[in-house]
Amino acid sequence: GGFGASRGRTKAAARFPIQPISVRISWSSELMMLSESLKLVTCQSLLPRKGKRERVACFEVLMSDNAVHNIIREGKLHLLPSAMTIGKDRGMQTIDAALQRLLDHELIDPVTAYRRAEDKESFEAALPEDFLEELHKDGP
Repeated sequence: GGFGASRGRTKAAARFPIQPISVRISWSSELMMLSESLKLVTCQSLLPRKGKRERVACFEVLMSDNAVHNIIREGKLHLLPSAMTIGKDRGMQTIDAALQRLLDHELIDPVTAYRRAEDKESFEAALPEDFLEELHKDGP
């Protein structure tokens, strides 16, 4: 027979077809493993420095604690920014908080902060009038 199989084995294989076994970890199991192993996550953006041909680093920092573990384990990832804000005394920082700090120290301009921000509305007050007009030209 073909591929070295005898007729007897071919008939037996037809009666007991071999099914591929796929082992797939469930999403909840993946979240559980991530929540238990996560220690620290940083995200760095290099932004144009105000008035100079240089870049300045902007860091978002997430550190693991019980609240972060629970949020990840339960799949409620949309709550991470709140946990980061609450954890600012422990060194956590959202991208918006980092942008605001750079803006307060006049290291970046308001347009750069607005373009990179998650919550853009919180940065609109600092934008130049001509930029705001252009921004809302097509909007309501």
